[in-house]
Amino acid sequence: MTPSYPRNSQVFSLDPADGSILARWRLHPHRQDIPFLIRYKEIGTDGWTYQRSRGPSQRLALPALHNNEQIELQVRTDERTNDHWSDPLLITVHQKTSIEGVRVTDEQLLPPLNFKATIKDPHAVKLEWEPAGQDPSIFYLVHVKQMTSRSGVPLHRQQIKTAATSFELGGLEGGARYELAVRSAVPSKISHTAAIVDISMPRGKSFRKPEFG
Repeated sequence: MTPSYPRNSQVFSLDPADGSILARWRLHPHRQDIPFLIRYKEIGTDGWTYQRSRGPSQRLALPALHNNEQIELQVRTDERTNDHWSDPLLITVHQKTSIEGVRVTDEQLLPPLNFKATIKDPHAVKLEWEPAGQDPSIFYLVHVKQMTSRSGVPLHRQQIKTAATSFELGGLEGGARYELAVRSAVPSKISHTAAIVDISMPRGKSFRKPEFG
């Protein structure tokens, strides 16, 4: 008897949260509840990863890949009478995202997320954000740019390097406006885009500390 074999393999969907894909295929001739064996590997490597499935689809956990790298995937029925693998399916990774309308590839660092500034008093503000990646070597460059001055002194410029995701920035001028920007960085590169907030510091007499509770 001629064994059944899968054909027309395809990638059905990509889950960006964990980098997994859902692969599907058709069986010829059509049969129900057939066990399948799936194998896949990164192009240019020798080691296959194997998974089993009870139906014509399976979610596969991909290794950490960079833009334009490829995965080769094959499927066969998991039967003793069959050693015929399907034609290889080549999956090319195109990882892109959008930050405020700017397209950013995975080869670029993403800027921090949810950047916000909370005014503590007329001369201090608390800055906090969330990391956009899990790289343990990541740090942040915070740029402080004073836009206006009520006292007529030269406008203040400052760059702060930190590994923290929050800190309190002091020494600001009451009543002045500031542009605050933070970029992600690793030893070899800096994010092309920045997370930015504009704040207007209150004057001393007009500032009322928020009450909680």
